Amino acid sequence: YVVELPAYTGQSSPEAPPPQETPTNPPLPPPTPQPQNPPTPQPQTQTQPTPQPQSQPTPNPPSDYVDLCDGMVTDLGNRPMQPLAKPRYLETVVDPQFGTTIRRITDIVGQQGETGDRAILKPMYNTIQAWNADESYLILYQRGRGHALYPADIEEIFWHFDNPDILYYVNPYRRNAENPGQRLIQYSVGTDTKTPLHDFSDICQGSGMESGNDVQAMSWDSDTIGLRCVNDPGIFFGYTISTDTVTRTITSGVGNPFTPWLAPQPTSSGNLFIIDDYVLDRNLNTVRTLNMANLEHSNLAAFRNGTDAMFTVAFAEGPNGGCGPGAVIAHDLTDGTCRTIVGQENGYPYPPSNIHHSALSHLNPGWLAVSIIGVANWGQTSNAGQELLDNELLLIDTSVGGNVCRIGHHRSFGRGGFAGYFGEPHVVISPSGTRILFGSDWEGGSSVDSYVVELPAYTGDISSSPIQSAESGNAFCFSGNSEVELQNRGTVKMSKLKLGDLVKVDIGVYEPIYSFGHRNDVASAEFLQVLTAMSNVTLEVSPDHMLFVEKNRAIPASMIRVGDALLTGDGSLVVVKSIITVIRVGYYAPFTKSGTIIVNGVKASSYVAFQSSEFLHIGGFRSPFSFQWIAHTFQVVHRLGTKLTSASSEAYTDNGISKWVELPHQGAQWILNQNPLIILMILVPGTAIFTLLNAVEKLFEIPIPLSIATLVLAVVIMRFCFKRSLPVKVTP
Repeated sequence: YVVELPAYTGQSSPEAPPPQETPTNPPLPPPTPQPQNPPTPQPQTQTQPTPQPQSQPTPNPPSDYVDLCDGMVTDLGNRPMQPLAKPRYLETVVDPQFGTTIRRITDIVGQQGETGDRAILKPMYNTIQAWNADESYLILYQRGRGHALYPADIEEIFWHFDNPDILYYVNPYRRNAENPGQRLIQYSVGTDTKTPLHDFSDICQGSGMESGNDVQAMSWDSDTIGLRCVNDPGIFFGYTISTDTVTRTITSGVGNPFTPWLAPQPTSSGNLFIIDDYVLDRNLNTVRTLNMANLEHSNLAAFRNGTDAMFTVAFAEGPNGGCGPGAVIAHDLTDGTCRTIVGQENGYPYPPSNIHHSALSHLNPGWLAVSIIGVANWGQTSNAGQELLDNELLLIDTSVGGNVCRIGHHRSFGRGGFAGYFGEPHVVISPSGTRILFGSDWEGGSSVDSYVVELPAYTGDISSSPIQSAESGNAFCFSGNSEVELQNRGTVKMSKLKLGDLVKVDIGVYEPIYSFGHRNDVASAEFLQVLTAMSNVTLEVSPDHMLFVEKNRAIPASMIRVGDALLTGDGSLVVVKSIITVIRVGYYAPFTKSGTIIVNGVKASSYVAFQSSEFLHIGGFRSPFSFQWIAHTFQVVHRLGTKLTSASSEAYTDNGISKWVELPHQGAQWILNQNPLIILMILVPGTAIFTLLNAVEKLFEIPIPLSIATLVLAVVIMRFCFKRSLPVKVTP
């Protein structure tokens, strides 16, 4: 037992966090953590459902796996819903049957003064992420007022998966004088600016455009989207933002079995599309058909290992047998296998009415939230929540053998209440997976508000969640999406590199990676995404990392501007078309002997600049030393150390910095903060010493006989110079 004193607020500091700056037409801020009594964990009385045998196993969670379900209800017994007073605005209640904390985050009547049909403020839809990338903003939908951005449909707003300031939407559904073109729009929350990315009028002609129907999705790198023209028969296609390219177009139902009102939706990886029960490649060629009886409510996502997945409801077996009926069926889109997670074969009832899935926790993939209405959807409100799954919220680890957790009653009656469709919960899991959003009329009330289940892993700050938060200024490297060329192996992503790999560093030159100055697979960081005219290739690099420009000069990426020319791996120059800021999970800084590396076809440095300039500045004056020369010269000890020890592994700090790099990096920062005279006193002798060490390093690269001859010659010269400099004794 714990006595919680009045001073205890559930946070390490009693002070509330500072308010967010509110942009024009802002989304709602996230709920502010309030004092609350933590739920008492419920006993677990039954074993977990057995995975369906015909599926291919999804790899089990890694050793650093964090169970978001820890301490919550996993049994299959009935837990009848009892009346519970609606919490006040921003206050919490504890679900009496499941022990979870539910916070009310809107008050459409008391705060907005709305009544009747407009007294509805809820999630847009379960397939659309409500939170931005860092969970600092939240978009909800109010009936009768809609979104200030006016997308084609309320369900067609897509937050950027990495950049918390950016979202995308399709506009318009119908072409009119105010909206003359069919466009994909990029919107910045911070500046309240809209940037049209592409006009599809040449494809859709006089009709409008939308992103299809359930499900709507973007790839998790925020680069690929599926679209359709609003005409009959419908024309659909895919679009890639980074390359500004459109796939081939297909007319639904003309020589194909595709449903006219759908659009192909990209999978999480962006490597596949799905429409109906067909899986397509990036050029919209059918590669396989899923074992589904009918198209039902679904959500595109990824398993924990990153494999493309779709979670769906099935009210009957698939045409090939199995995979239903069930409230949750998992489909592996890469091989077409499927398995029942929540269904009759593993102890659950036949799927109740009105089931929706959300697996949008892209920072913590593999988790699925589910909302189920059940009998109340057909007017049997007095029986709501009395049986297993009815009126419940679930949180599921979709790995084989993963927990199926029952996390609360949402207490909404859906079509059995005043709001009908808008009374459906439409559950949404947050990017970190630590919060579950849903709408509710709260036991058949006269308004619909939004509520959040705050899981035990939620601390009020997602930087303390199982996902490491984004760093700014501390990641000196490339994103894991960046690509390099390996000798005899072709192109691979930066995240797949390992020590000893022979990577391309110049024209026809490959060198081994002897170290990673910085490597972190799970933390996120801010990068500059540089789009070049070289087949529309993008390079993602931290602002202080150096890139090569004309005359083989290395400058920090923060100095690059649109229109500048970068040096490529074949020695030519390529023009920069655009530069935006993105946030990516994982960052990598491979070191090579020459201090260079070709990344996405662009020649880059292995190093960073400690100032926003090409050359070191001391006391306001430019020195003759470039940061590329300084970094490469002073890295000689690191290079020699790994060469002499032939190390096949290296140690890193908790932040992913190589132990070889940590101290020199800190020392360089300390030196540059000193008085200019002190800097010179350290730099001059240090440069002399490390230049000599670089000369020693060169000896290791000379063939052994020549090395010995060079050493002998050096000794002879030194002895000759030494003798010539001795004082001569003069005899009278």
